[in-house]
Amino acid sequence: MVKTHAEIDRLALEYGLEGVVVGYSKADKVNALGRYLVRNPKAITDTGENLTDAITLALVSQAVQASFRGHPREFSFEEFQENYPNLHRGLERDGFTVENGELRRTLPEALDLPQADDEVHRLLDHYGFAVPRGHLDQGIAAHVRGEWAGANAQFRV
Repeated sequence: MVKTHAEIDRLALEYGLEGVVVGYSKADKVNALGRYLVRNPKAITDTGENLTDAITLALVSQAVQASFRGHPREFSFEEFQENYPNLHRGLERDGFTVENGELRRTLPEALDLPQADDEVHRLLDHYGFAVPRGHLDQGIAAHVRGEWAGANAQFRV
């Protein structure tokens, strides 16, 4: 995962986003990148790959490589979970896991959890269910942070 200004800037340059990933702090730069990717979900790389997918795979690959230990080098899932808890939970939420150092789907592709989640949000908005949508968003945010009791409380409301 990117940890320095230089690494963030290198990532931005690699994907032609140097004008997008701006700010004085690392958090500002990362937030700018996140906002851009959310606002441009269909953006593509120079090679025609989805930009969000390409950046996500690059960051997951870095985290996975940092989780190899020992001789011979073996992937440590426990170390991956411990060092990258938010990434791990985010991947799980989207139906992925890291197995033997490789990104794998945990659920059939037919379920398409991110799209199903978008559909739930769209329906809540369409029918004017602002309060339940707020609870859903808060529950998801709590789950991503690993706050299980808070997530459970929001989902039960």
